[in-house]
Amino acid sequence: MVSSCQTTSYPNQQRLPLFISLYEWVNSHYDELLPFLVEQLDIHHFPEAEEFLQHLLENGSGLLLFDGLDEVRQEKDQRAELAHKLHN
Repeated sequence: MVSSCQTTSYPNQQRLPLFISLYEWVNSHYDELLPFLVEQLDIHHFPEAEEFLQHLLENGSGLLLFDGLDEVRQEKDQRAELAHKLHN
């Protein structure tokens, strides 16, 4: 799972950036980030998306770039819930 990713810095390791629209994630039917990312890659016919992402995140070679927090509604505490998900 994404939550099991290490936060250790790997200064000499190249990372693959993954752009994540927080607005799209919040407005999807996914509570967890990994299934949302898998669907995004599946849309573009990326082969074996789940295995690829799992490997990328577990070995620290993915760089998650979150964008659009300002686009997430403050109503019903959506921003607070999202912040909690990202923190955990």
